[in-house]
Amino acid sequence: MKSVIVLLISSFLLFSCAHIYFTEVQPKEGKQLKEIPKELLGEWKTGEKEVLRLEKTGMTTINFKTDDTITIETPLSDTFQLFMADGIYVFNYKERNSPWEIMVVQVQENGDINLYQNLDPKLYTKDKNLKLLSSTYEVDGTELEFKDLQTGDEYEFVQATFSGKMYSQTLRSIINTDNLVSILKTDGTSYSPSEE
Repeated sequence: MKSVIVLLISSFLLFSCAHIYFTEVQPKEGKQLKEIPKELLGEWKTGEKEVLRLEKTGMTTINFKTDDTITIETPLSDTFQLFMADGIYVFNYKERNSPWEIMVVQVQENGDINLYQNLDPKLYTKDKNLKLLSSTYEVDGTELEFKDLQTGDEYEFVQATFSGKMYSQTLRSIINTDNLVSILKTDGTSYSPSEE
């Protein structure tokens, strides 16, 4: 379901070309939720002419950029899942027959919803429950695949794939201002630090 990736990228304002993939849904101690909980429900303006709506059954995006309004509904499914672990929500999403990507979600005391994503593969190599399967880097305009992580200015990280399920401690380390992608505010607006 390619639309899931497209929706998450546009709705959550992710501009990076890098990806961290997982062969299993995350995290290890997570419980899959069949509905999106009440504290995550709402509607937010995510762009000048874009709206994101989280409903019990999934996510809807509305785009007013063209002559016709485009509404895309993405229900919780085998390619879009929500897990909860240790008070943290994790959206797992993928295209069919592809590995999973994750978005970490934490509700703040004021009701705002913070969205986090860490695209540094070094973080995940510290989790003994995860195993690096492959990494891809761009070198002089060519993408090269490796079995380990590379260092050096000539290597531009593109993606990494891990097997296993991360511990909640790794999940918690993703929640910091450096990894903050977007804030869905209680007033129905959204804010992305990357727009500054």
